[in-house]
Amino acid sequence: MRPPEDAELEPEPFVLGAWVGSLVSAPDGALASVADKLSVRDLSDSARVRATKGLLATALASVVDNALRAHATNASLRAVSLVVSSDPESVQITVEDSGVGMAPALAVRAGEPFFTTRDAGEGMGLGLYLARSTLARHGGGLELTSGPTGTTVVMRLPRVRD
Repeated sequence: MRPPEDAELEPEPFVLGAWVGSLVSAPDGALASVADKLSVRDLSDSARVRATKGLLATALASVVDNALRAHATNASLRAVSLVVSSDPESVQITVEDSGVGMAPALAVRAGEPFFTTRDAGEGMGLGLYLARSTLARHGGGLELTSGPTGTTVVMRLPRVRD
């Protein structure tokens, strides 16, 4: 693996919905290998964000991986859903699974560094922490809600005005 070029680490403006779509549909997209497990409901929002694509792709892939692992425990239900939406101030990527959810005490800790609900050796407990840190670096945030019917993660970034 080659180290990233300086230009690859610079935030740039782009249409978030179209970019997320390319991660799912392009053969070399960060989510292409799991595209058949995703229910992509709406990526038509044309709102723009300013972010470092590589960092954001890693953050989104981590959130989707968590959702797919949770969904695997309840595979008879719908696939993990992925939606891009916006409001006047921000653009959101919502990832929702239909797994067993997390108990409130665990949901509160999700995103702490080195906290994991996986078995030993299955994960380091850094995925949500790094995703949240990446979004914060770009002026956004990550919100997680969980209940007995699944978990929803909203990844929020500031909207760029055209």
